[in-house]
This record gives sequence, C-alpha cells and structure tokens, in this order.
Amino acid sequence: MSLNPSRIPAMAAIKEPISLLLIDDDERWLWVTEQLLSEQHDLFVIETATGFHSGQRKIEAIDPDCVVCDYQLGDGTGLQLLTWVRERDRTQPFVLITGRGSEDVASDAISKGVTEYLSKSENNNCELLARYVLNAVTQHRTEHALQQEQRTNNQILELVTATTDHEAILQQLCQLLVDEYDYRCVWIGRFGSEVHIHPQAAAGDTRYLDLLLDTTGTPRVDDDPVLLALSYGEQTAVSDIHSATNAINSSIAEGADGSIDRSWTSLATQCGISSAVGVPIERDGVCIGVLGVYSEETAGVSDAQKQLLVAQANIVGYLSRVSGWKQSLLSNEMVRVDITIKDDRVPLLAAAASLPNTPRLEVQSVNIRENGRRIYLVTTSDPVDWSQLSQTAVELIAVSTQPPVTATIATETLIPEEVAVDNGATFDRSVIENNSMVLSIRIPNGEKLSPIVDALRSKFGSVSVSRKWRDNIMSIAATGQNPIETLTDRQREVLQHAYYGGYFNFPRGISATEIAEQLGVSQPTVSQHLQAAEKKVFSSLFAERYE
Repeated sequence: MSLNPSRIPAMAAIKEPISLLLIDDDERWLWVTEQLLSEQHDLFVIETATGFHSGQRKIEAIDPDCVVCDYQLGDGTGLQLLTWVRERDRTQPFVLITGRGSEDVASDAISKGVTEYLSKSENNNCELLARYVLNAVTQHRTEHALQQEQRTNNQILELVTATTDHEAILQQLCQLLVDEYDYRCVWIGRFGSEVHIHPQAAAGDTRYLDLLLDTTGTPRVDDDPVLLALSYGEQTAVSDIHSATNAINSSIAEGADGSIDRSWTSLATQCGISSAVGVPIERDGVCIGVLGVYSEETAGVSDAQKQLLVAQANIVGYLSRVSGWKQSLLSNEMVRVDITIKDDRVPLLAAAASLPNTPRLEVQSVNIRENGRRIYLVTTSDPVDWSQLSQTAVELIAVSTQPPVTATIATETLIPEEVAVDNGATFDRSVIENNSMVLSIRIPNGEKLSPIVDALRSKFGSVSVSRKWRDNIMSIAATGQNPIETLTDRQREVLQHAYYGGYFNFPRGISATEIAEQLGVSQPTVSQHLQAAEKKVFSSLFAERYE
C-alpha cells in the first residue's frame, strides 16, 4: 500500500496543527524521527511512546490526528495496536512501519484497516513520511467535515419541516451549531430601531452577548466582527485574537493605515473566546440580520465551516421571508387535521365492515337532529348491497343509484364527527376504508388540537393524528370555489404528492424523478401533470384564463 508523492497536496494547504504520535521501542529512532518531522513543518505537534501499553495510554490521553507505529514494540506488535485502535475508531489515520519486508505483514495490516504501510527503508526519507501523514490527516479531516456537514444539513431540514414556528427554528439552529461544532456561542440578530440590535436566538455561553449589548440592544463596542458583518453586509472573520498578527478578515474592517481597534477583544477574553465569524443574513438582496459564531479555538473557523455558515444564513433569510408571508395571511389560515380512528363502536365503521367486500364510504355531511338522531350523507363508487345494513346500528333512509351512489343513513349512536364539532372543530369529511375511519376536520390557526383528540379518545379506542397542515381559505372565499376541484384525479394526486413530499420547499424535500418513481410513472408525465395542475389552480386563484 503506497502513495504517489506527486499526488499529495502541499503542506501549505494545512492550516490547523496536526497532533502526531510516534510509537517504537527504539528510543533513538523516536528521537531522530521526531526531529526530522519537526523540520518538515511547524504544524506537527509530536508526542512519543516506547511500547504497546504506553502507546495505548497516550492514544487515550491525546487522541492524536495520526499514529505512526513500528511493527515491533517489545511488549506487543503494531498490528495488535492497530486492532485495538480500530475497535475505538474505525477511521483514525494509522501508519505502520516495519523493518520486515514480509508480504504477509502488509496483507494483515491492510485487512485490519491500516491507513498506510511503510518499510524502514522508505521511512529513511522523512519528507515522504511527512507527506504520507499529511495526506492521511487531510483525507480524514475532509471526510469528517463532509459527514458533519451532511448530518447538520439533515438536522436543519428536519427543523425546518418539523415546525412552522420561526423563532423556535432559529433557537434550535443555534443550539445545533453549538452541539455539532462545539462553538463557544452562536447567535442570530437583526436590526432594531436606530442603532439597536435585537438577538432573536442564542445558544452556548451567552455571557459575551450580555457584555456586547446593553439591555436596549445598543452595542457597547463598535468593532465586534459579528456586528461589523451586520453593519456592512459582508462576512467578517477573526482568528486568534491574542496573536500580534491577527487581523479581521474583511475588506471593510481595517482603517486606511491597516490599524484595527481591538476593544472587543477584552470582552472576548473574559469569556474564553479566541475567534469569531459573522455572516450577513439577507432577504431579497437586503441585509436584515446576522449569524454570529464565536469559538475558543485560536485557529478560528475552517473555510468549510464558513461555507456551511453562509448556507445556513441563506436558509434563515428564506425562513424570514416565508414567515413574513405567513404573518400576512394568518387571519385567513385554518389548520386542517386528519384523525384516524379504529373502533367498532363507530357506527358507520361497524356498518361498513358488515357489507360484502367492505366498500369505501365517504361522508360528505353530517346533521345532528334535536331528537339525537344523526343523519349521514354518504357517497361511494363501489357496488354496495345496502340491505345488509339492517343488522347494524345504522338505518338506511334513502339511496340514489346514479353514480356516484349517494345514501342517507341515520343512527342513534354517538359518532366521532359529533364529538369533534362539540369541541370546536369544523367537519370536512370522513372516509371509511380498510377497517378504519379518517376524520378530516379544520380548526382556527392558533387553537389547540389536543382537547379534540382527548375527547375522541375518551369515547373511542385507537385514535391517532395521521396528518396536520395549514390551509389558506382567503382565495376560496374570494372566488367562491375551491381551485382543487378543477383538477383531474391524476393531477390532484401528483400535486398533493409533490406538495406533501416537500417539492415546493427550499431546499426541496423530493424531486420530480422521485415523485415519478413513487407513483410508477415517467418523470415527463409528472412534470406535465404538475404544470397543468399549477395552471388550473393559479387560473382559479387569479381569475386569469390560460389558453
């Protein structure tokens, strides 16, 4: 297992220190190799161990970026140590060095997950060893950063889709960054009146934020990197505030002579902060806020993490815009809920089960008479032998044979629709299918759903909320018709699948190709149905005619 040195990146590409553990029972080899590697680059921070057990203790103590280990250790072998390391960490870079040229040793090392295998003759070239270490650490850090970024993006997507509470999303986003990247403090702020800054969310050690802004939101210093990013609309970064050569990484932060007012650093020092990054949050091209990150690491925030912060700031800007839309429509918004009930005490559910082939029944309306009699208007497209209802708790009053078949059914027994309405819900419809009832209701935005669910559970068994979403009724009220009614069944199916799958979200939760695969049709067919459905809906909403 060997690397081509010409393909290894230059050491200048590495900016963060590399902790390196050398293990060998030959103390002279350790001393010489440590000196030679130190000469290769000053980023190497080298520790040594003289045997198997001392190597184990050092690894547990310092968790090095890379282990360079000789095959013969006196009280064990390098292969044994490699096995132990892989039980702890499957990806930690591990370079095995041996004077033995046995192919068996190389084969065993590879099978046990060695990162690199070198003979002592190759190791005489310390520049080559340094490059191997550099390559292994670079690759490991890159893979770790990519995995971390993917994990963070997935968690952010979950946050965005799990709740519509804008402030809650911002708070959870800050906490996620603290937990995932071990930042000292993360906060999101926006402009207030005049010079005031309003923190919308913060996580981690917020002592610095308390020192930075007074109770009115007025900054106590004017050179904090995050506040500079907010003021000038540019990303700003500072690393190692204690270094005589540190500088704010922004074209707007330095004076004409290159001098920088460092008054913010005294506050940062009190809170254990060594570096900071500020990323502007924009909405429609205008800076409306800032995402601020503070770290105790003197090396600062990596370029990869800065790119991730920019992406997250973009998401916050998008959420701000969506939140604005929602606030403007709030008074016209209703929450729609589907509740699944499985209980033979539901009269219509028990009645459907008694019918041959268990037809699908859809309740279009319910009327509760003063005498306690409940009247259902039920439609179905399935063939039904209505005479079988005589043995159940419902009574067939009338039935029309013209498709769709409509039946009027009465019962004296308590029904779920009645319970929901009595607890503040508006009834939409009920569907009886597959031995269950799906009760669809609407409640005003801001009203609690739990009292309705609790009331249903007190009367019927197996009650669960299967779906909940918001529905704006302004356009329907204005036009007098529901735009969905203009769609064909296939168009409605594709549009609903796209909507609830997150096709119209940012970032998208599902692609047109994935919709096609799930529905068993081609991607062009999905696109055609989506386009046709969108035209019909928008035509109905805006009273425009499409040719």
